[in-house]
Formats: sequence, C-alpha cells, structure tokens
Amino acid sequence: MEFFTVFLTSLLSLISPAGIVVDRAATKAIRSQFTQVKQLEVRVDNVPSYQLLQGKLGRVRIAGRGLRLKRQDIRLAVLEVETDGIDFNLRRGRLKLRSPVNAGVHLVLHEQDVNQALATPELVARLRRVKISSFGGLDNSTQKYYLIHPQVAFLTTNRLRLQVELGQDSNVRPLLIVLESGIGVNDERLQLIEPVVWVNGQAVPPQFVKTIAHNLNQKLNFDNLASSGLLARVLKLNIRQHELDVAVFFRVEPTAKFQETYRP
Repeated sequence: MEFFTVFLTSLLSLISPAGIVVDRAATKAIRSQFTQVKQLEVRVDNVPSYQLLQGKLGRVRIAGRGLRLKRQDIRLAVLEVETDGIDFNLRRGRLKLRSPVNAGVHLVLHEQDVNQALATPELVARLRRVKISSFGGLDNSTQKYYLIHPQVAFLTTNRLRLQVELGQDSNVRPLLIVLESGIGVNDERLQLIEPVVWVNGQAVPPQFVKTIAHNLNQKLNFDNLASSGLLARVLKLNIRQHELDVAVFFRVEPTAKFQETYRP
C-alpha cells in the first residue's frame, strides 16, 4: 500500500510546463524510490498528453529486476505493476482520487533478501517495542515478551518456516518459536495449512496449534482492509525453495485513507 501511494505521487512529479509525460522521466521518478536498481522500465500510456493537466493518466506499466526499496530497505527480485487509468485531483498539495484505481502487482522475493530486511536496525527496534502476553495472550500470565531474531525460510510445495525468539526484560533465556506451515489462497484470504509449532524444540500440542492457526487465519483476511478503502485479492502464490512468487490485484477507492503531500 505504501509503495502504491509513493508510486502515484512520483507520477505527479512528471508534470512538465507543457503537460507532457515522457517515459524516460517516468522511469527517473520511479527509480528515485529505490536505492539500487538492476533493471527498470516504465511505460505511461497517456494520449493525448494534455490529459495529465486535467488529472488523468492512462495505463501505467512498470517492470523491474533487482530493486531495493528506499523506505522499507528490502530487495525485490522482480516487480511488475500494471494499472488502468488514474483519475485524480490535486488540492492544496494533496492527491485525491476521483475514481477507483485498479492495479495488478507481481512480486518475487528471495529468502535471503527477506531475512536481510528482517535484520535491519529499524525493524529490529520496531519489533522490540512490540510487547505481547505469553503465547499471544492465550493464558492468564502477565509476563510480557518482545520479538527478536525473526527469520523466514521458503520451502517447497507452498510451505514456509517462520522462526522467532521471544525475549523478556529479565535475564531469562529467550524462547525459540518455530512455525512451519503450508500456505493456501482463497481469494480474500491466506490460510495456514497443516501448521506445526515447536517451542525450544518441543512440539506444541495439536489442539493448541489449531487455536493459534484459527486466530492467524482471521488476521490474514484481506477483507479487513475494506474499511480503509482498499480491496486486495491474491491471484497467485507460489512458494519454491528460497523464493516467494506472488501476484495480487488491488483496487484503491477514492475514500482510501492515504494522503500524500505533493512537492514538485
């Protein structure tokens, strides 16, 4: 969602005095959102060109390889974006959509790149500020934990492994939590399939894992985004060894709760 917002406002910087969008300028504007770029092509179908001065863009297509996002500091092995027409107002330096925007996004992430992102100082500090009750609040304990050393492994046949340590403010040794599960796609949600959980190498009873999986499946429902004006549907999700390949459809409503200040 954040990248899509930045992407829209980057396109606004392409307005020249003549109101012409040039693919080379579009590529430069989008490129500015990355710290590293191996390959990037941007195509804006905007004929006649004066439409941009009226707040209208035609179809936009982005194809990139080896891109490292500036804000999230994560490398995208593949990024492909295609939108339909974009109709917007620019009032007092803020972007407001006049009609919904549909976009398809295709991402390929490598396991190594995801784990490097999880180890960045900013994310480490953010996770450390997240305080949770023991075992996700499923018991009456008042002990609080924070998350440290998260890691992900992309396995074969749409399975992955998540590993994280639960630390305490005391000198107690952290708990090592490992979750391995298949991932299923059902339009508006992702689902854990046959999850298994270990705590310090000991398997967690299946009935307890079932409760955890049910709670996580509820949170993985993309319909929860509807209240913020965003519709998301997973079109494809393939997990191969060391690689995640996902395609998602987004629909952003004019009521979407994002605002970006435009600075040409």
